[in-house]
Amino acid sequence: MAESTKGYGQLGPSINWGGLFAGLSNDITKNQQLQLQAKRKKQLKMEEDQIASMERAAEFGELEFTPENFTGNNSFQDIIQGATYQIKNNYLDINKNPNLTKLQKSIFEQNTATDMAELANISKSFNTVIQQIKKDSEEGQSNFSAYQGNRYMSQINLSNKSVKQVPDGHLIWTQDVDGVEVQMTMPQLQQLYVNSPPVDLNKRNKQVSSGWGAEDAVNPISGVKTRSFKNNPDFAFAVSTYITEMLDPSNPRDAWSVIADNGYTKVNDLGYPQKYELYSTASEKNNILDKKLAEFRIGMGLDKMVPDLDKDNKQQQNKDGTVKMKTEPGRDITKKEAEDFLIETEGYLVPTGTDALGMPIPLLTEQFYNDAGDFIAKTIDTQLGSTISSAPGKKTNRGGGGGTPKTKTVSKQYELFRKGWEKAAKGDVSQLQRRLKKGYKINNLGNGIIEILKPPSATDRALIPSTSPEYRGVEATIDLKDINNQYMMDIYTGISADKMGVQNELYNQIDYSKLK
Repeated sequence: MAESTKGYGQLGPSINWGGLFAGLSNDITKNQQLQLQAKRKKQLKMEEDQIASMERAAEFGELEFTPENFTGNNSFQDIIQGATYQIKNNYLDINKNPNLTKLQKSIFEQNTATDMAELANISKSFNTVIQQIKKDSEEGQSNFSAYQGNRYMSQINLSNKSVKQVPDGHLIWTQDVDGVEVQMTMPQLQQLYVNSPPVDLNKRNKQVSSGWGAEDAVNPISGVKTRSFKNNPDFAFAVSTYITEMLDPSNPRDAWSVIADNGYTKVNDLGYPQKYELYSTASEKNNILDKKLAEFRIGMGLDKMVPDLDKDNKQQQNKDGTVKMKTEPGRDITKKEAEDFLIETEGYLVPTGTDALGMPIPLLTEQFYNDAGDFIAKTIDTQLGSTISSAPGKKTNRGGGGGTPKTKTVSKQYELFRKGWEKAAKGDVSQLQRRLKKGYKINNLGNGIIEILKPPSATDRALIPSTSPEYRGVEATIDLKDINNQYMMDIYTGISADKMGVQNELYNQIDYSKLK
């Protein structure tokens, strides 16, 4: 008997389960096919990328360089082969790295390609640049250009050179300097030499001073009329503006040339002539310091001829009136003198660097700019001179390049000073000593260099033996071999620097051998 269905309602149409599973099976098959296709596409892309990567790596390794005239244990070709082998492997590793984005890989490739092209250009231009350096050297180049030229020429010896790749793909040129690796980028190596012409300071001064007006001034006591640039109230401002333009921080190569190419030297308190020098590595800097310290030590160790002073610190004279001299034995420098010397000397050493365009420049210091400004001002004082009249109504004498003088009047005071200067440069400081203000003394260091010793105080006299020249303190050290340094003597002689300029010009125009 059939089972009752009462209370459950009527059943619906029966479900075709076979057909349903058949459709689901078809959908799964389609998804699997799509996934397989995507996988195959991805694999194909990877294979294509790998092929492209290998081809690109091969391109990096196929560059050929054949520069000539290279020396050293390594050839340029050896360096390139080592670099390309490294680059190929790095490129393949980068492309396999799953942690790097496509952009990062692209940047690496671009940096590599750019620097490889730069390296190729460098290899082809090496000889051309070397010949240009030689030509510039023969025709005259600035101190900075000469220094950079020597740096470039040092790259010819390839025994301590190599090319390395850094993580971002760029290449660097490395050099072993005393066990320290010095690095340069490809652009830095390419632009290592720049020919900047030297600054002719005297010529520049003359060019700019032509626009400065000289004015007359009359001494109310003597009645002497002076025509000078310094009498112009705008002169000081004009000089200041000119110095600022000459030492423009945006053009450090020209600023450096003002000092390096125009004979700047500053003699320190112990007689050592300091000059500014360039360096590019710590090793080079230390070598310069060691060399200068050795020179200083040798100089201090030499015997010197100095005036023989009595107990009152006055120069003694021989029977013929000449200054009695004695030998001052040389000595070794003290530890503190050596330390102070190295600190002082380091201030005259200037490192090199690059500007925003990658061009080499000197990295000038505040001390440098101060010394350069003083140097320019001093050369202007030396060059300009003045036009004077010895008395009202008399003919004019000219100085400072103002033409041939109609009269030649040199003051007796300056004539005696100048002759004293010339004798002192040869070792006899007695006449020059008589030209100094009361209390000032000269300490002859020999070789045409003197110290101006300041008057001692009452305390100094009580505490320190009067026979010691050092107790007075050194106010200035002057190289008598350079007549332009005479302007430093204005505060010790009472002859103004301006008057010295005028008188010096007139003095040089007179042939004293023809005068009675």
